[in-house]
Amino acid sequence: MRRILIAQDSVEVRVAVLQDKTLWALQSEGVETEKIRGNIYKARVVSVEKGLDAAFVDFGLQKHGFLPLNEVSLKSLRTISGKVRARSLGVGDYVLVQVQREEFGHKGALLTMNITLPGRFLVLMPFSEHSGVSRRLSEEERARLKNALKVLKIEDGFGVILRTCSAEAFDIGEVQSEIDELIGLWRKIVADFKQARQPTILHKEGRLHIRFLRDFLDSSVSEVVVEGEQVYREVLAFVRDKAPQLVHCLRLYKDKVPLFTRNGVETQAMALLSNRVDLPSGGSIVIAQTEALWAIDVNSGRTRRKDIEETAFLTNMEAAREIARQIVLRDMGGLIVVDFIDMESLDHREQVRKEIEHALRQDKARLHVSAIGDFGLLALSRQRLGQGSEGTMLEACTACSGTGKVEKPFSVARRVVARLKEGLALQEGRDALDKVTIKVHPRVATELFDRWRDLILQLEKAHHIRITVYATEEKERSDFEVLFSDRKVDNQRQDIAQASGASENRKGLPTPDETHLAEAKKEEVRRQKSRKRRRRHRPRRVSKDNTTPGGGEDA
Repeated sequence: MRRILIAQDSVEVRVAVLQDKTLWALQSEGVETEKIRGNIYKARVVSVEKGLDAAFVDFGLQKHGFLPLNEVSLKSLRTISGKVRARSLGVGDYVLVQVQREEFGHKGALLTMNITLPGRFLVLMPFSEHSGVSRRLSEEERARLKNALKVLKIEDGFGVILRTCSAEAFDIGEVQSEIDELIGLWRKIVADFKQARQPTILHKEGRLHIRFLRDFLDSSVSEVVVEGEQVYREVLAFVRDKAPQLVHCLRLYKDKVPLFTRNGVETQAMALLSNRVDLPSGGSIVIAQTEALWAIDVNSGRTRRKDIEETAFLTNMEAAREIARQIVLRDMGGLIVVDFIDMESLDHREQVRKEIEHALRQDKARLHVSAIGDFGLLALSRQRLGQGSEGTMLEACTACSGTGKVEKPFSVARRVVARLKEGLALQEGRDALDKVTIKVHPRVATELFDRWRDLILQLEKAHHIRITVYATEEKERSDFEVLFSDRKVDNQRQDIAQASGASENRKGLPTPDETHLAEAKKEEVRRQKSRKRRRRHRPRRVSKDNTTPGGGEDA
């Protein structure tokens, strides 16, 4: 049973597809930050980079768009832009472009001049006279629809691609009406292009739930459940106009428990934050994203089967279905490499490849799947449609900068000592230097106590100063401060406080010496409790404090 869930609040609208209670698709869009994919703009060419085989164009947004030269339409240049004898793109040219991919990270939007206008039954192609049928259909259905194409009246200079939805109940009148409607829309876009003087938007795609229903609503959907009366009215109007035979599938959700929570979507969405997905058989897949590609590793679980080849085949078949689901859910784009468990049988390899292709048959992104090689590797090339869960739910870790690893406490402690030595060397000969305060994460403090205690004591004696280590949870593992304080500065601060009558004692706060003594007592109690796992001797004047000492120099 296939169900579509739609929920909207004051912040965003979300759409999910459930197949027998299993989440297969999840998309979201901010109410005030609508997506630009599919939008059509008048743009101006800013530069043509031959080395990149692309052009950068200003299409009215903050970042320039990226237009590959193989996406340039000479027919568009000659008929729309007015360059009758154009053979190439030039700086300053005004062109008609459509967004193929949203802005992603530091990359601008990917653009094309090969405009397409999607409808429910077909896609209109203004610069192509070729017409065809979706490759996702069976050969029998494709042959039937190709014959139906001959009956349709399509103006010269236009091409159409019949979508999978048209195969269910091909109605000549409905399809012809949609063709005429899309051609009318195209003529309006061209007229607006010629009238506009600057880069601007000419056509905006519908909101997420409308686009989703246009692309996915068919007879395989048993129910469309909508939370929110306003969005329900929009959905109802769209379905009545485009698919009146499916109005009975609509239902307004009125329960107090949120729609996505009730149907387990929130729980399944949280699982997308993990890079590991367990398989029913006991195996698992591990997903990792790099700058160049997505890597997916298939691991087998424990099994009682003695036939290793059969075990590998069954696990890979199970993994293929789950990998297809994860690709769509996470909107993996670009190159995807899957490391399946090794299989000797060429027939088994081909069955696994066909299984992942079959599982992705409903995916709207352009896709190419290679054969499985001798090393068990299968490569896929997939068009990225949006940000996916990675872009909407995750951000780079502030501790590891997105690497997935953090610096060891020993390594951080070594850097602290190096910074301490450097600072003391620069302060050499300054009699005013009184103390050094080091603020580190507790695990780094432990390393300093255990490994560099003697060295710290030697530095204290050599420079006639006091070195105090503060362990604080406020610091990230790799973050630390080494603060150098002058005796003269401390005396000036004390004189100012006494003169103003606002010393810390008058505020009812302890003096620095009292604070240090109290913390030292706490440290002594802690040492006694952990004597079995720590050394007996601890460095002098080590305290734990969550306050930040004033003044000093950051490391």
